[in-house]
Amino acid sequence: MAASRRRRPVVDARGRKVGAFAKTNGNGTVYLIEHGDLLRHAVKGPGIFDFAVAAIIWHEMAHLEGADETDAQCREETLWQEYVLERRVDGAVGLQYLALLRKRHAREC
Repeated sequence: MAASRRRRPVVDARGRKVGAFAKTNGNGTVYLIEHGDLLRHAVKGPGIFDFAVAAIIWHEMAHLEGADETDAQCREETLWQEYVLERRVDGAVGLQYLALLRKRHAREC
């Protein structure tokens, strides 16, 4: 994993800010955006943002395995749901974040 030092927000094809990306034609590296919101919060200290960064990395790893965007999002949501069910993250906040994740696509995972 490598931290990207870009100052401008990195956006996807739909103009949404992203916290990480993977080059699927490269060496299997997941790049974290150093100035991305989640990573900035995670480096302040332990907490829920550590789990959010882990879920983003999981999402990007799915792309490295050949998953399309919706499948990668579903894998990210599944991991986040496990965090909520296992009480690794606060239930109320975790469910709110899961609801936001699920709004990204129309298909059920």
